[in-house]
Amino acid sequence: MSTRPDVHSGLGLEAYVQGMARSKGDKARMLPHVRPGRILELGCGSGAVLELLRGFSPASELVGIDLSAKLLGVAARSLQGAARLRRRDLFALAHDPGLLGEGPFDTVILCSTLHELATFALEHPERFPGHPEGPMAEAAARIFGLARALLAEGGVLVVRDGVQPERRPLRLRFRSPELEERFWRFADDFRPFTLEFSVSDGLYTLPSDHLYEFATKYFYETNWHVEVGEYFGWASGRQLEALLRQAGLEPVHREAYTIPFLAEKWAADLEISDLEGRPYTLPSTQILVARKG
Repeated sequence: MSTRPDVHSGLGLEAYVQGMARSKGDKARMLPHVRPGRILELGCGSGAVLELLRGFSPASELVGIDLSAKLLGVAARSLQGAARLRRRDLFALAHDPGLLGEGPFDTVILCSTLHELATFALEHPERFPGHPEGPMAEAAARIFGLARALLAEGGVLVVRDGVQPERRPLRLRFRSPELEERFWRFADDFRPFTLEFSVSDGLYTLPSDHLYEFATKYFYETNWHVEVGEYFGWASGRQLEALLRQAGLEPVHREAYTIPFLAEKWAADLEISDLEGRPYTLPSTQILVARKG
């Protein structure tokens, strides 16, 4: 998904599409929660989730929305007519869901989209002034309201995205000097907030949510400039459940877990522990499901 049409181009576009394709196996974890019938993906990007849905429920009617024409072009070539694709601004649709001209839907999906919308709100707080918890919460509330407006009674919203870990101090040691230098670069380049840490004799101490942002991004190369601007773990599961309820949707499932690819990479590159020296595994991803009616 893209909140700006110009984010991915050239080699960056190719790297993004390849990354989305590689993560399809984990995205399939959403499928048991999908209600077949009419299915809408908000922020479909290059179509990886729509491809999964085509195999999961061939009889379902699929619709995908994204702002990036380039990504929609990739999705169109891949899906070959298996889904209707629409170029729309999700925040404009949230203001007037009738602009879509489609619905109601049995399932609405937000996969790796919510953090991009929240990051956009953080960068443009003047456009999101109304929520007591700040612009990112307002962005999520608007999109959850859009999902509710487009869902049929009994329909479900499935959200898969980053997760804010339980806040606690953690310790970090790098398995190579190159990775330590990558951390310094990340601390300078990361834009959503100031990364805080202390270091003594190669052992870093930092808050779990700060470590999470580094650990989920340090391996990016081609799209580094994009990823260091995004706030993956901006909300915990409980925070999102509260926003879902405010939008009139009832949470029915929540899970947080670590993607196997990241668990293996962290084990190879990083030593993460609590203050007592016990190994600690960060969650990487959460899935939430909420029902209308």
